[in-house]
Amino acid sequence: MVAEATKLTLKIVADLATEDLDGLAAAHPQTVDAVFRKVLRQPHFTWADRGEALLRRRKPWYYEREPRPNRTVIGARLSELIS
Repeated sequence: MVAEATKLTLKIVADLATEDLDGLAAAHPQTVDAVFRKVLRQPHFTWADRGEALLRRRKPWYYEREPRPNRTVIGARLSELIS
């Protein structure tokens, strides 16, 4: 069961956008380290110290290109025109 949870968590890391993972880590600072310690089997892992390195290994393509916003804010007039 632990191996399946580990695989699932690593798949989530692979599937989520890097910004979303950073957001989740920021939203849950009291548990993010414990989750990744268990999944990665690294008892001294901390997101603050090693999170970016983990993402760079798992998502090198993200860091090879210029960051682009993954959300766009549109004004009320454009929203009306689209509707």
